[in-house]
Amino acid sequence: MEPIGFATLYLQPRPVADLGIVTPLWHGDALTPTGEVRLYIKRAPRDEVLAECLCAVLGSALHLPIPRAFLVLDPVGWLGGGVLIGSEDAGFPSLKHHLACQLADLPAALATWPQLHTAALFDEWIANPDRNQGNLLWDAADQWLLIDHARALGAWPPGSPVPAPTEPIANQLAAVVTAIEGDLGTPRLRKLASPFGQRCRTLDHQQTLEAARCQTLGMVERATLALSFLAKRIDCLPALLARHGRQGELNL
Repeated sequence: MEPIGFATLYLQPRPVADLGIVTPLWHGDALTPTGEVRLYIKRAPRDEVLAECLCAVLGSALHLPIPRAFLVLDPVGWLGGGVLIGSEDAGFPSLKHHLACQLADLPAALATWPQLHTAALFDEWIANPDRNQGNLLWDAADQWLLIDHARALGAWPPGSPVPAPTEPIANQLAAVVTAIEGDLGTPRLRKLASPFGQRCRTLDHQQTLEAARCQTLGMVERATLALSFLAKRIDCLPALLARHGRQGELNL
């Protein structure tokens, strides 16, 4: 299954107002070439849509738990028409929702997640400054999902250039690793950066461009710049990770 699908709204979606989300978000059903799909849908600038698509493709190739993304057509104009970005509804509540239910010690729950370190490395690689309690989904057991990569790859603020490969970000998952593992957290992340980098270097850039629908989005030039940024940044990860040693915990 391709990581980026196409879908068309055929029922008016419902606004999502109970998760404390800042960006307007809708929940609704759409038609795809293979049937119906239930999506979380938002309108975003093209740079953010591209970031979502590229990160979904790359994360899927690295076997990270990222829901399938969709380019969503709105022919009736319920959400203003045009193309929107959608994420398949996996049925997991967010950390924010769990906190509202007064579930305790979520960092401890993250500590048992086998992919925590890989997810932290991924966020560092894609320069994702926006990992928070609203875009980590949890089934209250042992399954986690990573959503909302719209601000990665320099896509925020709108119109920003692709960043320099050495530009630091506020990596919240790296901070969680450090909070859980203390002084051993950052050295462990730096050690894991080598095998993670080897996996990333095997990803084919042309296949990534095609899978992320860059031609459809009219964003081939920026996507090419973003992939060049990633190719250089992977070699910078150990140095970038070194500064996370004394960060605080994820702000829950």
